[in-house]
Amino acid sequence: MAAPLPSIDRYAVEAELGSGGFGAVYRARHVVLDRKVALKVLHPQRATDGDVLQRFLREARAVAQLGSPHIVQVLDADMTGDGRAFIAMELLEGEDLAHRLQRTARLPTSLVVRLGREILAALAVAHAKGIVHRDLKPGNVFLARGNGGEITAKVLDFGISKVRTETPGDELTRTGTMLGTPHYMAPEQFRSSRDVDGRADLYALGVLLYEALAAKLPYQGSTLQELIAVKLTEAPPPLAQVAPDVPRAISDVVMRALETDVERRYGSALEMDAALAAVESTVSAPGVSLPPRSSGRPPAMSPSPTPTSLPPTVRTPSAPGTSGRVVSWVVGISAVLVMITFVGIAILVGGLFVARREIGQWREGETPAPVASPPPPAAAPVVSPSPFPFPVPSLSPSPAPTPAPSPSPSPSPPPPSADVARVHITASTLGMVDAAAVDAVAARARPALASCRGASAFHEELQFVVMTGGRLTSSGAPGHGAAHDCAVAAIRDAGPVHSVLTGIARFDVTLDPR
Repeated sequence: MAAPLPSIDRYAVEAELGSGGFGAVYRARHVVLDRKVALKVLHPQRATDGDVLQRFLREARAVAQLGSPHIVQVLDADMTGDGRAFIAMELLEGEDLAHRLQRTARLPTSLVVRLGREILAALAVAHAKGIVHRDLKPGNVFLARGNGGEITAKVLDFGISKVRTETPGDELTRTGTMLGTPHYMAPEQFRSSRDVDGRADLYALGVLLYEALAAKLPYQGSTLQELIAVKLTEAPPPLAQVAPDVPRAISDVVMRALETDVERRYGSALEMDAALAAVESTVSAPGVSLPPRSSGRPPAMSPSPTPTSLPPTVRTPSAPGTSGRVVSWVVGISAVLVMITFVGIAILVGGLFVARREIGQWREGETPAPVASPPPPAAAPVVSPSPFPFPVPSLSPSPAPTPAPSPSPSPSPPPPSADVARVHITASTLGMVDAAAVDAVAARARPALASCRGASAFHEELQFVVMTGGRLTSSGAPGHGAAHDCAVAAIRDAGPVHSVLTGIARFDVTLDPR
């Protein structure tokens, strides 16, 4: 731990509370007001970056105007004469949710619902002011402890929040920069951090609630690229299956917040809070709410009642020792009856099996004359509705086609070079996928892209997830028109990407008009 600074402007620093890549947080005291504060100080080397400095000070302005009891209160912000930027916030007692989950793995359902509603209250205020947090996670939710020991959720760290402004140039997010923590980021944040709205925060809250109720994250991935690919193409395991002791009504609220399609989520924090409020009473029913536990193991099953725990209507007085012998006789007779039934079923099943085998052998002995029959028509492919806003191919392997007896026709000649010259395609990557392999796909796709040209010019950036094995899956926003569909198919068919790593491949395609 770095040695605490003696003073920062009008604050005397007492101890360091934590540090990160952008700055450190200290326990400090205002030398005039004698008030304890949490002092967040930007690292001097970070202060030389104009964008980082503006974002840091913008956090203070954004949070200071919110005024919610569930958002940490900002008291002061300034820059010292030697160029150190700081924010003074209320000093809270307690711990953040990340440390709490490390200690207890799961939280009681009633507590999770209450904390979720308090976080939604904070988000509703922020969203009403045009502020999207974009990095909501357990480490940014503080469980503040009051004088009476009660716990209150406080949302922290609006450092990468998106503030709605009237001037587009005021947006400080760099194009192509991924902001947030991947496990809690909404799928649309992987495509563009600039275009997200408050529903991205609702998705992050859904991940947080899922983790607190199930002691595990809804999505897993050994690498960032694998995690992105899974979140863009697959639905998470239902919470009702992972944590069956959580009331189904609450599980449904969480799963709706985790919808990949942003239009299928709750439209606002107020709407999601109303849904939680409507089902909050289910956790107070007897036998439903979860007790706190120190691990993610499912609760131990209660022992079954003993045979002597008979209802009062059937319990009769008996001599000492008689009831135990009667129960023993009843249990013994029941066991014999069960065994006889089991043996009878086994004999019946065995007899049916032998009879079926004999009939099959008898039929095989009669060899009928071969009768030529036309080959069955090929079954039409079954197209199932996709829950995603972009085409996702089936992950199951296709059956190998039966080779035709006639020789395969020769491949069609490539389009003339003049048509190919009117196709412009450049490739870029996100993650660890091999850039040279993606460039090779772009080169292979050019001849097919020439046939996609239409009467008007076409220019789009098409984005694909490189799956395990190099298969390409379109992950960008669905476009419109025949040229878009043709270009997506041409690039997908030019795969696979010959790379051992997964990631994101982007193709900037321009087609000149015919």
